[in-house]
Amino acid sequence: MGAPSRHGRSAFDLLDMNDPRPAALPFPSQGTGILRPGRWLALRALVWAVPLLVLLEVGQRSVQRAARSFGPHHDGPFALVSLASAALVALLIYLLAAYVIERRTPYELALRRLVPELAAGLLFGTAMFAVVMGVLVAAGAFELTGPTAAPVWHHLAIALESGVVEELLFRGVIFRLLWTAFGAWWGLAVSSALFGLAHLINPNTDILVVLGLALEAGLMLGGLFILTGRLWAPIGFHIAWNFSESYLFGARISGLALGPGLFRAEPVAGAGPLWTGGLFGPEASLPSVLLLSLTGAALIVVASRKQRSSAAPADLPQPHAQG
Repeated sequence: MGAPSRHGRSAFDLLDMNDPRPAALPFPSQGTGILRPGRWLALRALVWAVPLLVLLEVGQRSVQRAARSFGPHHDGPFALVSLASAALVALLIYLLAAYVIERRTPYELALRRLVPELAAGLLFGTAMFAVVMGVLVAAGAFELTGPTAAPVWHHLAIALESGVVEELLFRGVIFRLLWTAFGAWWGLAVSSALFGLAHLINPNTDILVVLGLALEAGLMLGGLFILTGRLWAPIGFHIAWNFSESYLFGARISGLALGPGLFRAEPVAGAGPLWTGGLFGPEASLPSVLLLSLTGAALIVVASRKQRSSAAPADLPQPHAQG
């Protein structure tokens, strides 16, 4: 047992993080620090979002830059080690910021739920992309060849780093703090829109791609966060989706070709970008957007119904303060 801390909890709570809340009642935790309930909570949440985003981005990029000085950053197992290290640093920054500045136990990263929810997210993400590719192949939009042997390291490294870091940024910070400031719907809408807009820097992107990503990824990943109240399921889904797209099926991912994969999915000539996603990849195709958007919306409906049926009105969270 750890000694009591000045926050009234065991010092071991930072590692333990057993979430006492029902999974059906996700809501932003408000500690005794900058997010303490009371006057100006909305403003405090918005102001705090900026340095937290900067800390996460600078921290993980610094690790990547340092790794490049030691070896071939994009080759072999070293790519996985360097990008996994960057993701781990981002996680540690998030945990320490929650504990020290927000002065709360970050239940959204409760370790007791890491294995089951991360595994569920990984399986769900793999299955969903397999369904999307199955529809696209059956519709004649893609041709699938393989399997062939292909190195996995770079694909796995990119999937791991983007899945962890982007979920911390968009769901852990933007969604959670906007939820704290203005409510869940604002958090979902703005985090989804910003997630789509962030991909404007990727090659082969246009406004239709941005809208599609905002809908499908925003609703799906946001829905998993709302349903569980934690980040493990969205992180797992994000990792599995990216890895399946780039390595298992060898398709373009977010406008990028990461090299040969286990299979090779090539758009059929004349199928059109509405079905193929064009040079951005199959995640921008209409079947992908529809399937993920509808599934994400269903997750949000399930979470809402669970909340109404599991909690008495007096138990419902009050995510933003008056005044």
